[in-house]
Amino acid sequence: MALTLNQMVRERRKVLLELKRKLRLVDSSLEMIERYQDRILARKNKLPEATDLQYISTALEAAVKLMTDYNKTLSAGYVE
Repeated sequence: MALTLNQMVRERRKVLLELKRKLRLVDSSLEMIERYQDRILARKNKLPEATDLQYISTALEAAVKLMTDYNKTLSAGYVE
């Protein structure tokens, strides 16, 4: 069944809003990693530890998963 023009507009807006939400999650995740790195570099007495790198690695893996999810939604395209 073919979509009416209004239905098509609503569906495409829904896809774009979902993409915007997912990109915001990716951005927030990357900003969290950057803030954590800044806190590590700002330490005066405590040396960076292996757990710091593990935390960054885990957070980066989560960001990559979010970006993959974003890309899947983007690749799916619009409903015709």
